[in-house]
Amino acid sequence: MKAPNEPAMRKLLLFSLLLLLAPATLPAQPPAPHVRVAQGELAGTVTPRVMSIAKLFESTGIGLTPSANVLTEIWSKLALNAVTLPTSASIRITADQLLRTSQMQLLMQELLAEVVAVAGAQKISLTFDERWEAIRTLLNKLAPNTKGSMLQDVERQRQTEIDVINGAIVEAGARFGIATPYNQSMLSLIKALEQSFVN
Repeated sequence: MKAPNEPAMRKLLLFSLLLLLAPATLPAQPPAPHVRVAQGELAGTVTPRVMSIAKLFESTGIGLTPSANVLTEIWSKLALNAVTLPTSASIRITADQLLRTSQMQLLMQELLAEVVAVAGAQKISLTFDERWEAIRTLLNKLAPNTKGSMLQDVERQRQTEIDVINGAIVEAGARFGIATPYNQSMLSLIKALEQSFVN
């Protein structure tokens, strides 16, 4: 027998899952219609299980796109987060200001190059030019004073998600023998900020 509030509980559960899977950029409400949410099997196939999950998401009003290349989807999102979140948070500027100086753009490009190299070592296809253009396009469309989640965490003196973003790049780079000095620097800067909150 279904509980009377099952639809509401199902929507809350699915949105909580989305927050766990992608905490860095999802807003504090279900995704707007223009936000693309993708899912798939790690083996790179669209199975009946994937399709049934997509139908379940659709029943809650959350559109979900089955993907045959979900690892690339994940790493594309990781690249965006690794390039934009710590750079904004470390010097406390809003995301819409990130492209204003050539120095910041160069730093962001170096971070992205490391992400692409680490992804490539795992046979995950990311293209530097495509990712950089996508990141630039997104940042240029942002409203003034748009704050990423990491900057908001720093302003509120809360622990950030740096370990699962740039920290994940550094860890994977170490496993595959790829140097990631720029991502390591971002990791160290944000961890130092976090330490200052408790001292």
